[in-house]
Amino acid sequence: IMAREPAASAVYEAEQTSLWNEIEAGLGQGDFASAYDAYLEQWTQGEGGRFVEDRLLALGAAGVGHAQNAIDLAVEILEREPKHVGACLTLAALAQQEEEWGDAEKYLTRASELLGNASNRHGQVGSQLAAARVAEKVDPADAQANYEATIQKDRTNVLAHHGLFRLHVRQENWEQARAVGLRLTRLDLDASERAQILCELGTICRDGLKDYKQARLSFERALRTTPDYQPALLGLAETFAARGEPARAAVYLGRLAEQATRENRKEDVAQLYLRIGRLWEEQLRDTRTASEYYRRILKVYPEHRAVRFRLALLAKQEGDLEQARLYYEDILTITEIPADDAERNDAIAANTELAKIALE
Repeated sequence: IMAREPAASAVYEAEQTSLWNEIEAGLGQGDFASAYDAYLEQWTQGEGGRFVEDRLLALGAAGVGHAQNAIDLAVEILEREPKHVGACLTLAALAQQEEEWGDAEKYLTRASELLGNASNRHGQVGSQLAAARVAEKVDPADAQANYEATIQKDRTNVLAHHGLFRLHVRQENWEQARAVGLRLTRLDLDASERAQILCELGTICRDGLKDYKQARLSFERALRTTPDYQPALLGLAETFAARGEPARAAVYLGRLAEQATRENRKEDVAQLYLRIGRLWEEQLRDTRTASEYYRRILKVYPEHRAVRFRLALLAKQEGDLEQARLYYEDILTITEIPADDAERNDAIAANTELAKIALE
């Protein structure tokens, strides 16, 4: 019995499959340009059908090949198949590359509607979220509508809540930002991300809404979420300072300074203890306690000239000229060989003050 020759259609299909396998292997090795040219040749010859068209759309959207070819192909497909989601997404991607944000939003919104009609909820939400992000560049109201529509479809969507929260913050819509931010903190976030959002809410309440109680509660929630979280400690310090409670502000600045000391961050230690000292000196009118905090700086940062000048000034104000003289002499020792103009100027200032003390 003679073997039957395979049907012509089967041979053609096998040849196509073999060719596609070769092209896909090239794609896997990163040879995108050759793959694009091969698929384009097939499409030009009227071969490959939907698979080749989809591949050309995907490569075109990724910026492979000539953008105009991808646009022409997508437009042609939409003319004969208005519900083709891939063509819409390709046109949206190419519009974004050209920063034509209005066109990008239009095609993304269309893709979202098509996916919704096809009961593809995941794709619909993703497309609408992308449309919201693009719309932020041209029409914040449109972006807000898209974010809100995304949230209506998926109330646990973290990205949509993030986007809407940031949008309200940029527009200084503090009440709306607080409402969205609170919802965001109840979603599935990791501890550090939740603490960050809570700190942002604290700042909004303190600086935007002047609601110091809610600001304090937000920062305290952040600390319960992530103990010793530095932005929360700083937020509480600044909130108490804004409320006119410098002593309580100093407590939280002190915790930050202790962290900085353990981590050997000398500049941060100096700045924090300097802030605490200023609070005691200028708001609490307690120069003795202020001096104690200034001296803590010298334990970790002995070459800090500015704090020695401050300590010398306080010593003079208290009538302790001998102690003031010692601080100025320390500055001269540090700047004995000036490294720059700042050190040279400090040396001159210290010498001038020593001369004044000698005349008294």
